[in-house]
Amino acid sequence: MTPREEKGIYGLVGSPERLKMLEELRSGPKDRGYFINLLHLWPQAVKYHIDILVRGKLVAERWAEKGRRKKIYSLTKEGERAMSKVLQQGRRFPGDDWVDVFVGPKGRDVLNFLTSVADGKWHDLREARQRIGDREIEALHRNDMIEIDAKGSRVRMKEFSLAINSDWIRTLAGRSSKSDSRSGVNPWST
Repeated sequence: MTPREEKGIYGLVGSPERLKMLEELRSGPKDRGYFINLLHLWPQAVKYHIDILVRGKLVAERWAEKGRRKKIYSLTKEGERAMSKVLQQGRRFPGDDWVDVFVGPKGRDVLNFLTSVADGKWHDLREARQRIGDREIEALHRNDMIEIDAKGSRVRMKEFSLAINSDWIRTLAGRSSKSDSRSGVNPWST
């Protein structure tokens, strides 16, 4: 796979919605209604994401053979290879645990922690766990934002970049408004 092809594939799966669709299609064909229920998105938004994957030749569409006339979607060979490549390289996209860390009640503490370890030096892991918590450290590590040394005693921030698009922001905003009502905290305030 050439660097240009690789960049194109990451562009196609660069949204959490499309990545989730591809992950779900690995287990077998699905219809659009399945993704509407799974992702809690408007039908037009699901169609938008599916169309991008179909045009990118990662997903094939066909009409259902029985019952109502509806389209069924499945991974193409190219889609399977792309997902294998994404998973092999450990390419990370924002996940629910990542969202919870930053939108949750400790969000500001986590951001302050990342700022304090952004100097490229190793810092005491035990102190970091006391400062922000075990769950938050594990989520940052799982999402390739920090690295823990081989002894499991030191931590430092890794260089990372996330592809965040407007659809993801809208999804996050919708999710945060639900969590705001429970916690009474506005995670977007500074």
